[in-house]
Amino acid sequence: KIDFYGHGESDGEFADITLSLGVDDALSAIKYLKKQGYTKICLVGTSFGGAVGLIAATKCKDLFCLALKCPVSDYYGSYLTKKTPEQLRTWQEKGYLNYIKRTGESMRLNYSFFEDLHNYENYYKNYENITIPTLIVHGDKDLSVPLEESKRTASLIPNCKLEIIAGADHYLTRPGEAEKIAEMIAEFVKEN
Repeated sequence: KIDFYGHGESDGEFADITLSLGVDDALSAIKYLKKQGYTKICLVGTSFGGAVGLIAATKCKDLFCLALKCPVSDYYGSYLTKKTPEQLRTWQEKGYLNYIKRTGESMRLNYSFFEDLHNYENYYKNYENITIPTLIVHGDKDLSVPLEESKRTASLIPNCKLEIIAGADHYLTRPGEAEKIAEMIAEFVKEN
């Protein structure tokens, strides 16, 4: 397990994270594992980590499989949909916005996060280059990341299986749901 820049036990401030930094972290971790002699590497990511996994898989040929839970497949489009032009302008002028985590904790997220997303505008077309076995698990009641993103992504990846979990939200909050999904992902990784 790796902690992204500004997350968990890693150095840096959460406010400074960008998708590009996350991808660099993942690619560095893969490179490190290769140096340690590992040959069968699978990326598993959720939400932001799912976006990182998708992009890393388009840039790296050293992966064996990819397993994603409620991945953000189109961060740029997502922010354009969820934020009004006025909100984006305020974010830019202020330099940051207050990002509310699931726990209710408020954290700063710098405008550089949104600026970096321009690097991934229309990135969907690159997903067809992911040829490794891929599993996407997504709830049909996810209000944070639309299921349509995963449907579109799954249709582009040649060797992708999409598991839609009826009634599941982004955080898999129903009793036993997270464990069921974890078992599903573990079984997929084991098979591949």
